[in-house]
Amino acid sequence: MDNYYFVGAVWNGDEDKTNEFLECGYWEMGWSPADKPKLAEQVNQIKPGEWIAIKAVSVQKNNLPFAGVPLGKSVSKMTIKAIGQVASNPQNGKRVYVDWQTDFKVKDWFFFTYRGTFWRINEQGQWWSQYASKLIDFAFNNKPQDYDYFVKNWSWNQEAIEMDEKNEMGGEHEALALNTILYGPPGTGKTFNTVDIAWQILNTNDSADTTRPGSIQELKSRYPGQVEFVTFHQSFSYEDFVEGIQAKTHDGKISYQVEDGVFKALAKSSLKNLQDSKKSLTELNQEVEFKSRLTDFLSNAIETEQGFDKKRGNPFYIVEVEQDSITLHSVDSKFNEGNIAVSLDDLMAVCTSLIDFEAPKDIAQQLFNKRHARQHDSYLFSLWQAFKRFNQHNNSTVEVAETVKVLPHVLIIDEINRGNISRIFGELITLIEPSKRAGNDEVIEVTLPYSKEPFSVPNNLYIIGTMNTADRSLALMDTALRRRFDFIEMMPQPGLVTEDLEGVDLRKMLQVMNQRIEALYDREHTLGHAFLMSVDSLDDLRHAFKNKILPLLEEYFYDDWQKIRWVLGASADNFYVPQSFSHLFSGNDANIENKFLRNNLDDLDDEAFVAIYQS
Repeated sequence: MDNYYFVGAVWNGDEDKTNEFLECGYWEMGWSPADKPKLAEQVNQIKPGEWIAIKAVSVQKNNLPFAGVPLGKSVSKMTIKAIGQVASNPQNGKRVYVDWQTDFKVKDWFFFTYRGTFWRINEQGQWWSQYASKLIDFAFNNKPQDYDYFVKNWSWNQEAIEMDEKNEMGGEHEALALNTILYGPPGTGKTFNTVDIAWQILNTNDSADTTRPGSIQELKSRYPGQVEFVTFHQSFSYEDFVEGIQAKTHDGKISYQVEDGVFKALAKSSLKNLQDSKKSLTELNQEVEFKSRLTDFLSNAIETEQGFDKKRGNPFYIVEVEQDSITLHSVDSKFNEGNIAVSLDDLMAVCTSLIDFEAPKDIAQQLFNKRHARQHDSYLFSLWQAFKRFNQHNNSTVEVAETVKVLPHVLIIDEINRGNISRIFGELITLIEPSKRAGNDEVIEVTLPYSKEPFSVPNNLYIIGTMNTADRSLALMDTALRRRFDFIEMMPQPGLVTEDLEGVDLRKMLQVMNQRIEALYDREHTLGHAFLMSVDSLDDLRHAFKNKILPLLEEYFYDDWQKIRWVLGASADNFYVPQSFSHLFSGNDANIENKFLRNNLDDLDDEAFVAIYQS
């Protein structure tokens, strides 16, 4: 598989190095490899013989060389300044030597562009490969750009790239909306495109990942701990999403603990990253050292079955340590068969506090601002005392921490409109508002109902939802949710399917069928291009109609056979045959509406499908 590279040539904001690169026969990035190690790794991956282009990305709204752009929309433009073939790569992470073409004329490419310094593309089987192939032909094979193709098939709901040449080298990506919902009819690639949007958010300029992930699972593998995926449904609740009480067993004994839902867990992780990014190296080192010693302390207590004394009663023991909690066992406790869940965050807060606690009530009053001591405070007090004694004899070494960068985190919510929004989000409906996020001046913090913990949503957590408009109209969405999300419409793109499948123009067929559906029903119930994307033969097409398209039409136009036949046009009789009930009744008294049965599609030829779109 051949790779092609599009690179920037502006250093320090305004120093264009293009002419120097062309005269000296090389391309070089504007940073030292030590400052941009991931970008240096990308440079080292370039192979001799591969093609490279110097580019500059901007945006254009007026005087475009083509018509058909929706009113008020801008188009992303990439100026190709030079092209050449890589002669050698010294593997220094900074420079490659290039045989630049001396007779190349600068030209502009529109629509499919990339703002980062370094862009590697190829023609592998991704959804965007169709665009990549056309760009490669334009830049390196001197073929003209097919403007009509892009005007017809481009998603005009995507905002144009607002970036000039000065920001190209090392410029940050344009801020994407924190809360976004992709909505449209079934089969328009909403869930599929969440991967692309999430990748744009997660893939920072110095990342070595220059190829878009092919699935959500691959996205999660590339960015561990930064991506979560969940599907809403009618039984999904606040307890699944934020937090709830869950039953757990240990050694046959049951206990009940507050457990974080998928959203709270990811929000806590992203908030921790946001807070760590503001800490000095000294603070981070201290934290790493503390966590190492606390881990040693807890592990030793479990291995040695160490008992911890309280002021009154029998000793208690640590039986299990999980990601967010510690399970203790005390014969004095009459609840949960003696099992007690203590928050690991609470223990860390007590052990890192500079307060010299004299009694459990001091923890409650001075650290957690509670009037009276809770049962957990007695356990925390005993663990704090034991941890101090343990530290006096613990000389373990720890790794030195590095400074932390703010990392974006992404929660993908599929079928967001199928859940009870008010029930699932609860108080979060206010907290997810961009201006109310942690890290902003107007941050709002609430106390959660089960754990009683303070909680806010950080501004490095993105929410991407999908919504099938055929399942529920956009007009029925919760008004509070609509106000807090940006909505991007995803409509069918016939240009993504083939024009010639054994004599059948799938593109024309999809266009005509959708025009009829829009006239008979509405645009929210049209057929998505995904139904025909994987069709490679007439057998595949028959299968798509039999198992996907016809069942969907029958659902849309329930028992209205005439409208279904109108959608299929002149080919209706090839797909449905009338039923006769006259033999069941005597005389002509029975007034029965025409009903139809689906025909056997196994023997349909290309003419049956062509007749759908031919008048």
